[in-house]
Amino acid sequence: MDTKQIAAILAPVILVAVMVPIFQALSRKYGKQSGWFIGLAIYWIIWGAFFSSTILGKETVKALVRPQKLEVKALLLTTIPMFLAAFGRFVMGIEYKKTSRWVYFGYLATAFGNGFFEEILWRGVYLVLFPGSIMFQTIWPSIWFGIWHYAPGLVSSRGRVWNLMGGAVLLGLFLGFLARGTNTIWYSIIAHTLTAIIMVI
Repeated sequence: MDTKQIAAILAPVILVAVMVPIFQALSRKYGKQSGWFIGLAIYWIIWGAFFSSTILGKETVKALVRPQKLEVKALLLTTIPMFLAAFGRFVMGIEYKKTSRWVYFGYLATAFGNGFFEEILWRGVYLVLFPGSIMFQTIWPSIWFGIWHYAPGLVSSRGRVWNLMGGAVLLGLFLGFLARGTNTIWYSIIAHTLTAIIMVI
């Protein structure tokens, strides 16, 4: 393995170790809701943007997020997590607590932020660095994608942190195999963003 691959394997462990106390400190200082928003912004900037562009290079990141020619089969696959999110949101009643119009728009913004930056980090980095390995291209980042959700889940899940983590692992695996099958993160960005929007509305 080269240095970048080793860094990508170790990065999730460091990410979780760093972000859990950051979310806790921010929620104590600014309240749970504001701390959650600020924590996500820090996570996007440091891990989604800075780490990903440092390890892959800006041009590779640009190529990853560049819109692709849409394929019907891939688009149909993006609807699977959306249906599951709709079931959770409208049948099981799982939703974000929206205390004001600004909070509602804040949650919508996080749907786009997570859909974009998380896909670069959790799918794009591993898609590029581990082209021949299902374990490190898909399974490893999906497991850690779920574990990472412990950090924001501590301050936002209202006691459902383990459900959040388990759901994130399953979503990560689906999006990882989608990215692997299409050799792009474009469809996983679409699926992740729309799924998150459904959970907000």
